[in-house]
Order: sequence, then C-alpha cells, then structure tokens
Amino acid sequence: KEEDKTEAISLLQIISNSGRKYKELICESYGVRAIAECLAKSKTEDLQEQARILLESLAHGNPKYLIQVYKGLIALLLSTSPKAQQLALQALRATQPIVKTAHPSIVEPLLALLRTLHFEAR
Repeated sequence: KEEDKTEAISLLQIISNSGRKYKELICESYGVRAIAECLAKSKTEDLQEQARILLESLAHGNPKYLIQVYKGLIALLLSTSPKAQQLALQALRATQPIVKTAHPSIVEPLLALLRTLHFEAR
C-alpha cells in the first residue's frame, strides 16, 4: 500500500514538473489535500519527504493555487506527526518568500510548535 502511494506521488511529481497547466490540474483535482494527508499519515519517511517535495513544487510557478498550497502546509503544522510538522516547516520556509505576506492563520500553529516537546519539529 505504501509502495503504491510512493509510486503515485512520484508520478504526480513528474506531472507537476511538466508545467503550470499540470500543476493547476493537480490542484483542481483536490491534489493538495490528498498529498497533505499522505504526508501527515504516511508511515515511511521517504514517502513523507516525497510528498513535501511535491507540495513545494506545486507552490512554485503556480500563482493561481499558491495560497491553497500555502494553507495546506499551515494545516500540516497541526498534524499529530512530528515528522509531518518538521517537513511542513521546511516547505513553508521555502514557500513563504513566494507568498511574501504571512497569512494570519500561521501564527497560532507556529507558537504551538514552539511549545511542543517534539524535537523533530523544532
């Protein structure tokens, strides 16, 4: 099952790399939600890392859905998985300069992470 998800994420990455039109197609098909859920719930770090890379890819060169991806990454900060939180932080660090102005909804999850005991997310 995890292997199938890894292959699906890999194929979506190839599609995403084909250009803006394809990134938009993935986003229009509820791809951001599915990829974020995969990152949050996956049991393998490799799959989580691939999902992070794909979310970052969807944010770059995709102005129509940039905010959707950005908000999806913010939502991942509330995940119960410390690894998912860490990867969301990495992706947000790469995405924030593109977004420029921070969304107000990012403040509470970031402050909550500072209070957490999970070393991975820091």
